[in-house]
Amino acid sequence: MSQEQQEPAHDQAEKSRMTASLVKKICRDSNLYSTPNLNDKLYLHFKGFRKIENLEEYTGIQALWLEANAIYKIENLSHMKELKCLYLQQNMLTKLEGLDSLSNLHTLDVGNNRIPKIENLEGCPDLDTLNVNDNRLTTSDDIQELTKLKKLTVLNIMNNKLADESIIENVFAKMPSLGVLYLKGNPIINNTKNYRKRMISSIPTLNYLDELPVFDKERRCVMAWARGGVDAEFEERQKIRDEEEETRKNNLRKFEEMQEKSRQRLIQENGGTEYKGLYSNYGLDDSDTEGESDDEEDDNNEDNKEEDVEEEIVEAVFGNIKIEDVTDVDDVE
Repeated sequence: MSQEQQEPAHDQAEKSRMTASLVKKICRDSNLYSTPNLNDKLYLHFKGFRKIENLEEYTGIQALWLEANAIYKIENLSHMKELKCLYLQQNMLTKLEGLDSLSNLHTLDVGNNRIPKIENLEGCPDLDTLNVNDNRLTTSDDIQELTKLKKLTVLNIMNNKLADESIIENVFAKMPSLGVLYLKGNPIINNTKNYRKRMISSIPTLNYLDELPVFDKERRCVMAWARGGVDAEFEERQKIRDEEEETRKNNLRKFEEMQEKSRQRLIQENGGTEYKGLYSNYGLDDSDTEGESDDEEDDNNEDNKEEDVEEEIVEAVFGNIKIEDVTDVDDVE
């Protein structure tokens, strides 16, 4: 191959390299600092990079965006001691590694890669959000590492190949802080009878599963189902309805007590005289509506006067002839 043919390929490889000069240019274009160690975030996504390199000067980074590149290995990040958020989704990763020194990491996104196993996360004790959706996780052993993440609260593990329902008790139930779990797109959902009930009853900390929140009412019914089946669940639902009805009655009673206090206050203000009018139950006096009644009475009087005038005119013109008897002008004559 001639040198002319080799140069375009070499230039293409250089363009996909994460060079120090290119990273500084990206910082300038993103309105970040030109001095590397002054930056606390770095936007290196959608650049076609194949390798993480030449970031040694960026020691103060707390959030690093690397998604939608062609990165195949997590490396060269050990100097970022303050890193809290790492976004590596939509790359070509085949293994979780290179994270041992990131003790302050809180959020890790490695979705849409080729990762077959969750591992090497012991160095991230504060990790609370993990996205591993759209990877190649299959068995309980592939995700067993999750039980060691004591602070993990949000887990997105959708669209993998998890099928064994034993992972509910062996993995998810042993995660002490798990509050939000996205498991859609895995065969386990169709393979597990009463899937949602099994999940809620097995994970006491769960408050959001897939697309729906877990409310207290649902949890009470599910826990009753776990203890005694459908009959126990029915009894718990009835108990909840009775409690809601009792709450409604208590609220109504309190409202009536408030009305009574208002009525007693009005009695005291009126010198001890109790007025039982139409509006007394609402803390109002009939005097508050006198203006409206007077207006209506005036309108009625005006209508009556107009009717009297009309009758006088008819009598003067037609005498004793009733209007209803007049069918033609000739009849008047």
